[in-house]
Amino acid sequence: MGDIRVIAHYGETRADDLRVAWNTLIHQRKGEALFYQSPPYFDHLGQRDQKCALSLAVFEHESAAAGVVPLWSADATLAFQIKKLRLAALTYSCLRVLGATLLVPQSPAVFEQLFVKLADRFSQCDLIEIKGLPTSSELWNFLCSRSQLRKRFFVYIPSGRRMCQWTDVPDTFDLYMTRFRRKKRYNLKRQLARLDQHAGGSLKLQRIEHAADVPLFMDALERLTSRQRMEGIAQRELVDLAQRGLLLSYVLMSSTGPCSLAFGTRFGSTQLVHLFAHDSSIEHLSPGTVLHTLMMRDLIDAKVVRRVDYGFGEPRYRLGNQLEERVTVMLVRRTIANWSGIMAHATFDGAIDVMKQMLRRRREKDSSARGDDEPDPVILSRGNMFRQFYQRICTNTAISALATAAALVQPVAFAATDKPDPVRERGRYVVTTSGCNDCHTPDYAMKGGNVDESKWLTGDALGWRGPWGTTYPVNLRLYMQNLTEKEWIAKAKTLETRPPMPWFNLRRMTDNDLRAIHRYIRSLGPAGQPAPAFVPPNQEPQPPYVSFPAPPK
Repeated sequence: MGDIRVIAHYGETRADDLRVAWNTLIHQRKGEALFYQSPPYFDHLGQRDQKCALSLAVFEHESAAAGVVPLWSADATLAFQIKKLRLAALTYSCLRVLGATLLVPQSPAVFEQLFVKLADRFSQCDLIEIKGLPTSSELWNFLCSRSQLRKRFFVYIPSGRRMCQWTDVPDTFDLYMTRFRRKKRYNLKRQLARLDQHAGGSLKLQRIEHAADVPLFMDALERLTSRQRMEGIAQRELVDLAQRGLLLSYVLMSSTGPCSLAFGTRFGSTQLVHLFAHDSSIEHLSPGTVLHTLMMRDLIDAKVVRRVDYGFGEPRYRLGNQLEERVTVMLVRRTIANWSGIMAHATFDGAIDVMKQMLRRRREKDSSARGDDEPDPVILSRGNMFRQFYQRICTNTAISALATAAALVQPVAFAATDKPDPVRERGRYVVTTSGCNDCHTPDYAMKGGNVDESKWLTGDALGWRGPWGTTYPVNLRLYMQNLTEKEWIAKAKTLETRPPMPWFNLRRMTDNDLRAIHRYIRSLGPAGQPAPAFVPPNQEPQPPYVSFPAPPK
């Protein structure tokens, strides 16, 4: 099968034959986001002000390097924190796997061999951390399986499953703008004109990619962000990133100074955006939205990258983006001390999540009592919240270890889950009888509706082609995660989409039915992959697709 060799000293990782093999593996994954796995970023870490303990795990097959995994030994912190107030923290010696896509053969046997080797070689480390791991990946499936790895590690997900966003960069700016409705396109042009007028016609987008550009960016960063957000962004490091061709940031300038900025890096065909910031005094002029629009136009015109990845969270500029569920995974060594630490952290985070939901429900109740539009009551029930909290610990022994905590929350959980939810059931009925599954659930019509409910409304790769172009049924399970109930009702009442979506029927639905649909779909949780992007009429779509004839003249 092969052998795993660990190169423990950074200097030895610069051998010519090893770098050739590493770059070849990167080239074979062309099109993927591989910034953190790249040799230039690895070398950047090696030249930081605070030297990193870098090493490399090499998978060798028949005396040749068939896989490379860059590693970084550093401390990891589990913070007990409420917003910006840190109450306490646990610090562990950590071995970080750089990048979530492992440049090794994607097989359970290789994964197990790799992590066993790392556990033995780095015996001083309490845990192995992997950030941004897609839940659709082979590695995630392996970590969730009953492998021998469980005898050595607890698998802990400190932040739970979170959505990440990214967008493809189309060939032309006109194609990019077709992702938005006519009203949104008008608003974007209006926002640009208003901000430019405010700046006296001096508005200018500055691309930051060379070392000489860094002082301008640092000045903008100091003006537009807090000291806390600037931590970890040092001028010397940005200069080094630029010299290695890894820096790709933007500043929107006016005659009076910076209006907004985007801090980003790049490798290959992907840009990673780490931070947006803007001048709060002109927030009413949408400087962040204008920056993002101009940034996308520059990326398209200059053919700089093919994909923009926004990472964890829900960026404000998310229209037209794709969603992907990712996790940060910690493989924590099986000791009583480590177990106690992660259980305390999970219990604290679970309690904070429940309190947040209770406070939000209270605010919504108060808002409803004042006669405001009815808020979004679909956030996870307490029972569901604690179930997600339990799922952060992916081990069989977690249930027994949580018995005490479960005894405390069990009455609340059962009270929330045993009682039927009539609004949710109404939503299920409306979704079923209105034909939503016919398009938005793969093979639903072909199988006579005999599709497991866990696969409902996950979108479809079957295209619908006509004079309007080629459209694809949206993954509603992901789509609804970005919308509150109030936002959904407002959107449904004004929706106008391309065929064959019957948007006119959606507009005629009552608020109660729309509210029920939202609650039902949100209760299913995120699942599946985003649907393919719209294909304009003058482009040939990838099969499969259904062709509609042109309407009679």
